[in-house]
Amino acid sequence: MRRALWVVLLAAGCSNNNNAVGPGGDMPAPTNLTYTVTPGGPGSAPTATLLQWDPPSTSGVSLWNVYSRTNSSDSFGLRGSTTSNSFHDNGVPELEYYVTAIDDAGMESPPSNTVTIDERLTLNAPASLTTTSLDGAVALAWSDNAFEQDPQGFQAYRVYSALYDLDQDRCGDWGLEGTTVAPEFISSALENGVKMSCGLL
Repeated sequence: MRRALWVVLLAAGCSNNNNAVGPGGDMPAPTNLTYTVTPGGPGSAPTATLLQWDPPSTSGVSLWNVYSRTNSSDSFGLRGSTTSNSFHDNGVPELEYYVTAIDDAGMESPPSNTVTIDERLTLNAPASLTTTSLDGAVALAWSDNAFEQDPQGFQAYRVYSALYDLDQDRCGDWGLEGTTVAPEFISSALENGVKMSCGLL
C-alpha cells in the first residue's frame, strides 16, 4: 500500500551585520549588505545565497568585488565580481561576506558591512499540519507561526511530498510541490481513494 507523505518547509532570509576589515580607497563603501538563503530539501543544506547592497551615492562604479571566508579564522578571499549590485552565490553559503566598489580608474573602496550566514538563524517550522481530502486533490493547512514570528524575515513556505510505502515503512524521494505565502496549499491531480499520511518537518 502506498500513501503520500507531506511536509511543509519555509524559506527565510536573516542577516547579521558586522564591521569588515578590507581594502581602502577614496570611493565611499557600499552600504546595507543583506542576504537571502535558498533552502534545500528536507534535511539538506542551503543551495544558494543572494547578496544585495546599496551602491555609494557617488557615480563611477564599474565593478563590485564580493569577498568571503569559510570560517572566522580564515582570511577573506575574492569570491567573485559583478556589474550589478547583487550577487548570486550557488551552493552551500560561505560563513561571511562583504562587498567593495571598483571605480573607473581601478581604485577599490573600503568594504561594506559584513554579513554572517548562520544557517541556524531560521524561522520556526510550522507548528501543525492538517489535511482535507478533496475530489482528486488534497488541501493542506498549517499554523502561520513562522510569519507571526518575523513578518519581515518571512518569505514563503515550500511544500514537499513523497510516496510512502506502508508495507515497507519507507519513503520515496522528496519532491517540491510548490511554494506559497499563505498557510495553505492544494495539491491536485491525485488518485481518489488513496489513503494519506501527513507529517510536518
